[in-house]
Amino acid sequence: MLHFFLIIVSLLVIMKMAEVFINQSASFAKKFNLSGFFVGFLLVSFGTCLPELTTSIYSVTLGHQEIAISSVIGSYISNIFLVLGFLALLRKYKLKKRDTNFNIPLLLLITFGSLLLLVANVFVTSVFVGVLFVCIFLIAAFIVNKNNHSEKQFKIVKLNYFFLVGSLALIILFSRICIDSILKVTTQLNLPEVLIGYFILALGTSLPEFITLLTSLKMGREDIGLGNLVGSNMFNILFIPGILSFIAPLDFAPFQLELVFVFFAAVLLFIFGLIGKKYFISRREGFVLLLLYLVFILIQVFRNL
Repeated sequence: MLHFFLIIVSLLVIMKMAEVFINQSASFAKKFNLSGFFVGFLLVSFGTCLPELTTSIYSVTLGHQEIAISSVIGSYISNIFLVLGFLALLRKYKLKKRDTNFNIPLLLLITFGSLLLLVANVFVTSVFVGVLFVCIFLIAAFIVNKNNHSEKQFKIVKLNYFFLVGSLALIILFSRICIDSILKVTTQLNLPEVLIGYFILALGTSLPEFITLLTSLKMGREDIGLGNLVGSNMFNILFIPGILSFIAPLDFAPFQLELVFVFFAAVLLFIFGLIGKKYFISRREGFVLLLLYLVFILIQVFRNL
């Protein structure tokens, strides 16, 4: 009962703090004349990717790079298939023309380029590849800022840096509490270990993104929400592996099938953005995304039996 109580309380705190964080992020964007998409891309995504970054660094330091690699790959896939798919079931997700013409194609291009770099280096990263990854991420951030501008005027709360940083810290803290509680509950239910691992991995790395994206939708700040999703995936595919490569070479060879899913997820997001009615990702498309995530989970279960 205690763990169920902690799960419910954690989710309530996360949702409230996400609302505070989105409001403060919008105020931050207005003060420094930044687009909501860029703030979601850089500021919000950095905050929501902090758990992946810190746990990945810790894992690689201890010599368990498989955990780090599966974390960043799993987070990328779940952000599109699971998070966006589930949100599309709740309500249609509206995209701007700029998203389908620039932001999402940029994610697709960078995903393809990073995978091409891995293939060229026989799926093993080095310090040089790590430097390239980090530099590409910084260039992408610069391009995103130059090509995204605020179009709508919103009621802005007063910027408070304590609320901005504090709400983000609480999102990360209670996300951890929530995931730990879920892990204990699923362990008590004697679910298969591999299923627990991938379920907890996906939920744990994507819960902050899901909450901030859902909150941004409710508040009409789709620009911040999509910026968070695109930024988080670029963090996962570029920044985090780049930083980890400074510690030790990463071997992606055992994860070639998962990398195919990564590229397919980016392609599908681009296609759905184009064919959606009036730039909407509909419930039907959300169902397809969730179905593909289920396929991914089943493949992992059968491969690890």
